[in-house]
Amino acid sequence: MIKPAAKIMLLVLFSLSLTACTGSEKTAKSPSNSVTGPQKPQTDFARVKFDVDAEGRVQNIRLLESHPSGIFDNEMRMAMQKWRYESGKPTKDLIVNIRFKKESSAVGESF
Repeated sequence: MIKPAAKIMLLVLFSLSLTACTGSEKTAKSPSNSVTGPQKPQTDFARVKFDVDAEGRVQNIRLLESHPSGIFDNEMRMAMQKWRYESGKPTKDLIVNIRFKKESSAVGESF
């Protein structure tokens, strides 16, 4: 059985992959079957600077800010390395804000 923290990390990695493919900011929601009803969603974020090489690959990822600090940093970097931009348009110092949205956990919640 997968632990709740692992489920959240998998969801974050999946949503980062989708965000990279679209080229626009999107938010993925996790399914919720909360026994206690709707709760205020918590938003975590990261602000990153990176370069795009001539082949469209992300290079030189620099974390400018993240909250909570250190929680999603490594997973985010691994997901960003899979991002692809249009070839032939290398760019330096792109800055992107990434939002991680998750529903508050409650007893009885399942995925």
